[in-house]
Amino acid sequence: MDVARRAEVDALVSRALDAWGRLDALVNVAGIPADGALDTLSEAEFDRVVAIYAKGTRFGCQAGVRAMAPRGGRSIVSVASGAIDRAVPNYGLYAITTSAVAQLTQTLATEVGKHGVARSRRLVLHCRT
Repeated sequence: MDVARRAEVDALVSRALDAWGRLDALVNVAGIPADGALDTLSEAEFDRVVAIYAKGTRFGCQAGVRAMAPRGGRSIVSVASGAIDRAVPNYGLYAITTSAVAQLTQTLATEVGKHGVARSRRLVLHCRT
C-alpha cells in the first residue's frame, strides 16, 4: 500500500476492522531514504518524501483515531529518528520529515488523549554499526 494515499490507508484500517472487529494499535513506520543537500533538492523529491512521512503519518493517525476513539484505551505509535536532535549534512530532508512525524504525533496526543488514544512519549534509539 502507499501511505501517501489516504484511500489506501483508510482501506487498510477498514480491512483490519472487518477481520478483527476492532483496532487496538496502529504503527506509523513507513519511510524511505532521503539524503542529499537541501540547496540542490528538487521540488519533486521534497514532495515525495513529505507525502510519505508527514501525509502518510497524518493519514494513519486520522484513520486510527476514527477506529479507536469510540472504544478508547488504544495506541498509535509513530516511529521517528534521532536525526531530529542534530543537524547532519545531507540529511536535512530526512530530519525535516522525521521532525514532522514526531510533532504530529505529540500534538495529536494532546488533541485525542481524552479518548485514551495516542499517548505520546518520545523515545529515541541510537544504533551503531
